[in-house]
Amino acid sequence: MASRRPSWLRYRVLRSAWKDARLVWRLFQDARVPLWMKVVFPLAGTIYLLSPLDFLPDVIPFLGEVDDVMVLLLLMRLFISLSPEDVVEDVLGRMSGKQASKQVVEGSYRIVD
Repeated sequence: MASRRPSWLRYRVLRSAWKDARLVWRLFQDARVPLWMKVVFPLAGTIYLLSPLDFLPDVIPFLGEVDDVMVLLLLMRLFISLSPEDVVEDVLGRMSGKQASKQVVEGSYRIVD
């Protein structure tokens, strides 16, 4: 008997993909992420989608589109993993509504009478 995937797993994958898409969008808008990454990854995704060469041909119903989605998700994860770690943590913190607790502002003070 073949085991079925639980429904919570499917939704978890969708939630994770949605969170990654939002993170990628915000990383694209952040000036601390290198420009070459903002050019290479969208260009690679566009070339793959428009290219007649696929891992699975698009003439196969459903499977042809699934590999396109998987490649785009892989490119998103690669973009996130190659982005500067401190920037990703900062953006994730802002997305969750928390301020980065690691941020320290150096300074001095004096008492004024």
